Amino acid sequence: MKAWESTIGCEVQKSQRVEVNTAADYDALLEKNDGVVIDIRLPSEFESDHAKSAINTPLNELKNILKLFDKSKKYYAYCSSGYRSAIALSLLRKEGFDAYDIVNGFVGLVANVPERTMTGKVRRKL
Repeated sequence: MKAWESTIGCEVQKSQRVEVNTAADYDALLEKNDGVVIDIRLPSEFESDHAKSAINTPLNELKNILKLFDKSKKYYAYCSSGYRSAIALSLLRKEGFDAYDIVNGFVGLVANVPERTMTGKVRRKL
């Protein structure tokens, strides 16, 4: 984490988190068109499966494309398990975005709301 903290210029935050345990929880993130779900994983991970409506923004590219993000929106980040999305959250918040980390990442989404993933495959429950 220390290497990332020096790269993004701030402490990695873990406090701004949101739980997604049901399809209704996921749908609420996108309510009123002001929520954007971003998948921080690599393109190959994204292509194998991802949350519906998610945009792929790999962590290593995030800093370079922040100018394309809309500060009037809320951003919900996930990766596989939460490490990369915690870093993304910290960078987004440092730059003034309203951002949240989805608890348990994609593993949690697939376990809790497989119907909101592109493949809809049920895996183990958390």
